[in-house]
Amino acid sequence: MKFCQHCGAQVPEGTSFCPTCGGPIDSTPLQQPTPTTNANDTQTEKVLAIVSYIGFLGLIFHLAKVCKTEFGQFHAKQASNIFIIELIIDVAVGILRGILSAVKMGWLGSIFGLLGTAVWVLGLVGLIYACQGKKEELPIIKDIKIIK
Repeated sequence: MKFCQHCGAQVPEGTSFCPTCGGPIDSTPLQQPTPTTNANDTQTEKVLAIVSYIGFLGLIFHLAKVCKTEFGQFHAKQASNIFIIELIIDVAVGILRGILSAVKMGWLGSIFGLLGTAVWVLGLVGLIYACQGKKEELPIIKDIKIIK
C-alpha cells in the first residue's frame, strides 16, 4: 500500500499522481505516517488533570506521581500550588479575622475572606483549561511556583 509523500493520502498501486493533491508519486512505497501521541489526547490523563483541581488531590497526584504525561503532571503541579496558596491565605485570613474581632472590627475580616474566593476562581480556570486540553499557566499567580 502506498501513501502520497505530499499529503499523506492513500494512493492505489501503479498510480503516478495523487488523486487527492495531484502531486507526483514516487515509485518507492512510503510507510504510513505514524501518528504522534499528544498528552492532550490521552483521555485518562485528561481526567486525572481535571480531578487534580479538587481540593488536595492535585498534591496527592503530584507527590505520588499518578500522572504519567507532561500534561497531567503540569496540571497536578498547578493544582498543588493553588491548594498550598489557598491554605496559606486561609491561615493568614483566620489570624487576621481573630485580631480584627479582638479589636471589634470583625466585619473587616470578611473582606479579606474574598482572597480565598479569588484563588478558588483561579482553580476553576485551571479546571477549565484541563477540560479543554490546554496546558496553560493560570493568570495572576503564574509566577508563584511553590512546587516546581
